[in-house]
Amino acid sequence: MLLVKTSVGESSIAGFGLFAAEPMAKGTVVAIFSHGLSVINEDEYIDRTLADDPIVIKTACRFVDRYYICRESGVEDEDYVNHSFSPNMLYHCGICFAKQDLGPGDELTVNYKYLLSQDEPGFHDVLTGKYVTGLTPLDALYQSSKELSGLMLTCLNEAKTEILVHPVARELLAGRKMRRAPRG
Repeated sequence: MLLVKTSVGESSIAGFGLFAAEPMAKGTVVAIFSHGLSVINEDEYIDRTLADDPIVIKTACRFVDRYYICRESGVEDEDYVNHSFSPNMLYHCGICFAKQDLGPGDELTVNYKYLLSQDEPGFHDVLTGKYVTGLTPLDALYQSSKELSGLMLTCLNEAKTEILVHPVARELLAGRKMRRAPRG
């Protein structure tokens, strides 16, 4: 489900891509991959990928741990997000965040290392020729969490995006030690 205005168009990266149709501030939640999706385990994901299932190949991505989300039929606009080693969005557990301010016409990209399984065949990046492969479930969660924490801290410090953060989480993001209040 896209939360901002976008359009699908020809991409200089690969085939078609998804493009911003309005300005977006760094930290904006651009998409939540949830609408019309099923959750499948990693074994089914790999089996269907290796069997060249076009729906899984076009729409599936890691959700969390060894679980993936994919459509059972059809393709939506958000399925046209292309890979980049220097993406302008961060994918974390089914949610895409703008990593920088974006303007109309900017192609929206993510690093596919967060979407793919480490056990499936990867591909060569069109722009760099580097091999793209997925991470282990733990590495994907750890790295995207770390990147998201940094992004949110930057947004809070720059005050570019109104982000509601629990006081404990705000302290953790800022790297401060919390004093616990006595329970009672």
